[in-house]
Amino acid sequence: MHTVTVGVIAGLITGAVVGATVIAPYVVPPDQHPVQESNVVAEVTAISPDSSEEPPEPKVSWTVAAAYPTALPHLGSMAAAFERRLWRVSDGSFEVHLREPAAGAKPEDPLAELAAGRIDALFTTPAQWTEHSPALQLFGATPFGMDARAFLAWMESGGGKALLDETLLAEGLSGVMCGMAAAQGAGWFRKPLRTPEDFRGLKMRIVGLGSRVMARLGALPVATAGGELLAALDGGEIDAAAFSLPSIDTALQLQTLLKHYYFPGWHAPATAFYLIVPAERWAALDPALRTRLEAVCGENVGRSMAEGDAAQFPALRTLARRGVDVRRLPPEILESLRTTWDAVADEESSRDAAFRKVIASMRAFETDHRVWRELSAP
Repeated sequence: MHTVTVGVIAGLITGAVVGATVIAPYVVPPDQHPVQESNVVAEVTAISPDSSEEPPEPKVSWTVAAAYPTALPHLGSMAAAFERRLWRVSDGSFEVHLREPAAGAKPEDPLAELAAGRIDALFTTPAQWTEHSPALQLFGATPFGMDARAFLAWMESGGGKALLDETLLAEGLSGVMCGMAAAQGAGWFRKPLRTPEDFRGLKMRIVGLGSRVMARLGALPVATAGGELLAALDGGEIDAAAFSLPSIDTALQLQTLLKHYYFPGWHAPATAFYLIVPAERWAALDPALRTRLEAVCGENVGRSMAEGDAAQFPALRTLARRGVDVRRLPPEILESLRTTWDAVADEESSRDAAFRKVIASMRAFETDHRVWRELSAP
C-alpha cells in the first residue's frame, strides 16, 4: 500500500517541468483567504450586541505570546485567526494582542514569563517544552500516538480533557485546546537512511519527547528555530531537521538544501495547540467571555485540522517536482524507533505518576478506538 501511495505521487507529476516555480501558489498570507465562520461561532456571535453600533471598550485585554510567527502558514496563522475571531465574536469586549516570538536571540522561557506576569497567556503546544513536564508534553505530541481525529475523540469524550485540567492545575495553569496540526514528516536528511545506525552522531533539529528517542539512538538533538534552519544547515550546525508538515517545511524551503524527506512523523502523529493561562486568571474571567473564548477555540481546532489535511498533497507534489525523494522510513528503522520510545515511556512512567496516568489513558483509548476505526473503514 505504501509503495502504491509513493507511486501515485510520482505518477501525478510525470511530465512536469522540473524547476518550475511552484512554492508561491501554496504560501499565501492568511488574510488573502476568505474566512467562513463555523456554525458554533455564528451562534455565539448571534448573542452579541448589534455589530452596527460602536464597539465598547474591551472588558479584557490580554497579551498572548505566540509560539510561531503569525506569518508562518498554519502553525502561526491559527494564532492570528484566534485573535481576529475572538475580537469579532466578543464584539470587541475581549481583545488579544499577539506577541510574536523573538527572532535571533534565544527567547526567555515562556512559562517563566507567564509566571512573572509579563504576559497574560500563551498560544502554544506543550510539544515544544522539552525542559518541562513530560506529562504535559504528551498533550502536545506523543510519539507513535494517536492521529488528530483519535486524539480529539480522546480529549473530548475519552477523559483527556479532565487529565489535561488536572495536569495543568498541578503547574498552576489552566488551558483550552485551540488548534491542531496534522502529522509531521519524520525529517529531512542529506543522505538516504538505511539502518538505525545512520542516526549515530547526527546533529538533528528535533524537539519534544521525540528528541529523547533520537538521543537514545545516538543522535544529537538541537532545538533550532524554524527561521534559522537554513542558516544552521548551511553552516553545518545541524545535519538533518524534523520541523513540521510538508506544507510548512516547503514554505521554509528546506528542499533547497536537503533532498531526502521521510515519513511517517512517528514523533508527532498530531500536534495540539492550546491557549495556556494562569489558573487564577482563568477562574477570574467573566463566564460569558470564557464561553465565547472556548467557542472560538473549538472552531479553530476544526478549521486548522481541515486546512492542515487539505494542504499536504499539493506540498508533496511540489516537493517531488523539486527533486525531493519522498518515502517512508525503512521498517527496521521504524521498529527501532518504536522500541526505543516504549523504553523511554516506560522509564518515565516509573518515576512520574502524572506521565504514567496520562499515557495509560491514551493507550487504553487508542486500543479501543482502533477497533472502531478498522471496522468502520470502507
